Amino acid sequence: MYPDHVKPKRSVEQDVYRLDRHVYLIASRIPVAAFTLDDAERVMRALPPMSPASRRHIAQLLHRLMAMAVFPCRLLATNPLPRGFLPKLDPAKAKACLYLDEDARLLACSAIPLCARPFGLPEPRRPAHQRSGAPPGEGRRLGARRAAPREEQDERPARLGALARRAAGASAWLALRDNPAPSAALFVDEDGDLFSVEHAAERFRAHLQLAGIDRPELFEDSEERQHVRAHDTRSTFITVALANGQSETWVADRTGHRSSVMIQRYRRAPGRLQSRALAS
Repeated sequence: MYPDHVKPKRSVEQDVYRLDRHVYLIASRIPVAAFTLDDAERVMRALPPMSPASRRHIAQLLHRLMAMAVFPCRLLATNPLPRGFLPKLDPAKAKACLYLDEDARLLACSAIPLCARPFGLPEPRRPAHQRSGAPPGEGRRLGARRAAPREEQDERPARLGALARRAAGASAWLALRDNPAPSAALFVDEDGDLFSVEHAAERFRAHLQLAGIDRPELFEDSEERQHVRAHDTRSTFITVALANGQSETWVADRTGHRSSVMIQRYRRAPGRLQSRALAS
């Protein structure tokens, strides 16, 4: 109803999950126009143990909903959630990424279902670290159909094209899938459904262990360090690309980042990669 003011959001599936899992249990019967700061605090108090960043995501979702209720929906006169409502984040933890030899072992592990590996399988004559660089949500959206709509092709040609070409070699993957129709899902799980964003990090760490990858830094979850997540394959792509001399423009064309600052946030210790002869 309000395309000029409310743009499509890439992380909408994660928002739906957060609403279903955490918000509706407390507030599903409260009309938006009657939602108060007390209701929001009840939602936050009922959250199970989770990271400060996850708590902040839920608080941001509530704040955004109330902001849209003010305008353009005009259900509220003012936002009931004040500026200081969002939880403060702890100092940034050290984050991990895979070394190239670990990435290769992960991709080659036959104990991991093949359907869980196509985003990372190497393109012919390219090393295994040449992942698409696209965020997991975008890969899932591409998975909804083999052919992206024309407007998406015009908007993100490099990312969608790289993702389609580098995911196991599209022709080989389609052959394994018995060449599904263009409208069929391209990447699916063992049951033929689109991959779920739920518990992706836990599944990724379990796959690492299946592949015999047990470097302590990947699994440490402490005040100083965050254990590795599926999203960190994106950091691996960016780190190795930059260590191999690719420009930030080349990286941004594939990841969708709009600033050098965001690219550098994903960069992980390139010197260590070079010292292991992983960026040759």
